[in-house]
Amino acid sequence: MRGERTCKAAVVSVHPAVSPRSGLQYYCASPAAILISGDMDTQIRPGRQPRRSKRLVLSIPVHVFGQDVFTESFNEFTHMVSVSAHGGALALAARVQKGQRILLVNKSTGQEQECRVVYVGSVQEGKWTVGIELVDPLPNFWKVNFPTCTPKPQLTHR
Repeated sequence: MRGERTCKAAVVSVHPAVSPRSGLQYYCASPAAILISGDMDTQIRPGRQPRRSKRLVLSIPVHVFGQDVFTESFNEFTHMVSVSAHGGALALAARVQKGQRILLVNKSTGQEQECRVVYVGSVQEGKWTVGIELVDPLPNFWKVNFPTCTPKPQLTHR
């Protein structure tokens, strides 16, 4: 079908670990024993761009800095709800708007990334679901190897 994409994915688990040398706590992502075999088809809604990388549901602690819709500065410790090589979704108490920029710090690595808000969803448990895009994605920012999404070949009817 036109607009379909196929992704191959492995299940990834994230667990806390402690460095034996420094004693620092970090989060480690490793493939689980179970692999998803075969192809996973995802439908793309009309008018939407196809995903550049697979989205994985992972809870990764982050520190977010920015200005809310009332131009008040905020900094908030929260977590990612899902991640991809190019962004993700997070739960955020501060109210932000689509198009604005925020700074995101991955608490397990200390790396920071400027992000653009691309989606603001509903409030759940006092936090907004916010979709973000990494402005200039760092390789391996989430410390996860993402499966690539490749377009499915177009079928031609005779």
